[in-house]
Amino acid sequence: MAIPATVKNKKFAIRLPKFFNLVRIFSFVNISIFILFIHYFPEYFAYILDRKILIIILLSLTFWDIIFYAAISPFASRKIVLYANNISWALFMFGVVYVSGGVYSPLIITLTFPIITTAFDLEAKASRIIGGLIMAMFIAQIFLDMRFPHTKSYFSVGFTAVFLIGIAAHYTYVIIKETLRQKYEKEEAARKYSDLLEADEAKSEFITIASHQLRTPLTELKWLISDGDSQSIIKAKNSVDKIIKVADSILLASEQTKDEFKYKSVPSDLIIILKEIIDDLKELASKRNTAIHFEDYPEKIIISIDQQRMRLALANIIDNAILYSPNGDIHITVKENSEIIVSVADNGIGIPEDQQKRIFTKLFRARNALSIEPNETGLGLFITKSIIEKHDGRIWFESKEGKGTTFFVALPKK
Repeated sequence: MAIPATVKNKKFAIRLPKFFNLVRIFSFVNISIFILFIHYFPEYFAYILDRKILIIILLSLTFWDIIFYAAISPFASRKIVLYANNISWALFMFGVVYVSGGVYSPLIITLTFPIITTAFDLEAKASRIIGGLIMAMFIAQIFLDMRFPHTKSYFSVGFTAVFLIGIAAHYTYVIIKETLRQKYEKEEAARKYSDLLEADEAKSEFITIASHQLRTPLTELKWLISDGDSQSIIKAKNSVDKIIKVADSILLASEQTKDEFKYKSVPSDLIIILKEIIDDLKELASKRNTAIHFEDYPEKIIISIDQQRMRLALANIIDNAILYSPNGDIHITVKENSEIIVSVADNGIGIPEDQQKRIFTKLFRARNALSIEPNETGLGLFITKSIIEKHDGRIWFESKEGKGTTFFVALPKK
C-alpha cells in the first residue's frame, strides 16, 4: 500500500513528527556533546583539521534548520524545497565528518541522518538519491583526503565505513517506512470503521424517519377516507402528497447513486424556473413567517438543462432556506459572467463548522437542523449536488452557525 505524501494541507506537516523530531534532537545532542569534548579535551582531537570551522559548520546547521522550518509554510506543497533541505543536511553532515577527522571521524554515523529524515519527508526515490550522494562524497573523500597516508589500512577503514553506513541507513530506512505503513494502515482501518458506523447509524435513523413519515400520513388517510366529507378529502390529498414526497426522495437518491436516470436537456429560461419555484413555496414561507426576496437578476437566461431535475435541485435549496430560517429573510440572486451563479442566502440557524464537510452526504443532517425539523430525510442536498454535477455545475456554501447560510450554484453557459 502506497503511503500518502507527507506534506498535508496548507500547513507543513510531517507524518510521525515525534519520530522525526527525535532524530533531529538525537543528532543535535550528539553534536553538542562532541563540541563540549573538543572544548574541554582538545588533546584527544588532534586529527581535527580546524576546530573553529567545525563549530561554525555545526552552528550553521542549527540556524539553517531553524530558518528552514520558519520559512517553509508557503512552499509546503513543493517537493523541491524538501529535496533542497535534505541535500543541504547531507552537505552539512559531510562537512562535519570531513573536518572532524574524515575516514577516522567518530561522527561518521551522522551521515545516516539525512537518509533517515528523507524517509520521513519524501518517497523512496529521494532517499536513494540522498544516500547515493552521501556515499559518492564519502568515497571521493577517501581518495582525495591527503591528511592521512593512503595505506591499505586506511582504505580498509574507509570502505568498511562506507559499507557499514550503507547497511545502517538501509535498515533504518526500512524500519521507518514499515512503521509509517503500519501506522497509515491502522489510521485507514480506523477511518473506514468509523465511516461504516456513521453510515449504519444514518441508515437506522433514515429508516426510523421514513417509517414515521409514511406511517403518519397513512394513518391520517385511513381515518379521513372513512369520514368522506370534502374537507377530509382535501386533507387526504395532502397526506398522499406527503407519502409521494418521501417516496420520490428515496427513489431519486437511488437513481443518483446507480446513475440510471437519463437527463433530457432542453433550452430553458432559468429566471422563469426560479420564479415558479418561489411562487410554489410562498405558502410554506408564509407559514414560517419568512420573506423571500428575488433580486439582482437578468431579464432572461436561456440555458440547456433537464427542467424537472434542475427545478428540484434549486427548490431543495430554497426549501431548506425557508425551513431553517423561521421569521427570517431569504435573498436570491443570479449573476451571469463566464458562468451562471445562483445564490440563495438566509439568516437562519447556519451549519455547525465541525459538520459542514458532511452536509452533502446522503442521509446526513446537522444537529441543529434535527432540533428544528426532526422528520426530514437528509436526502435533499445529496440529490441536489448530484443533479448540479450532472449538469457539469458546481455547488458550495458559506455558513456560520447562528448567523445563516448562503448556497451557491454555478452552471456552465451552454
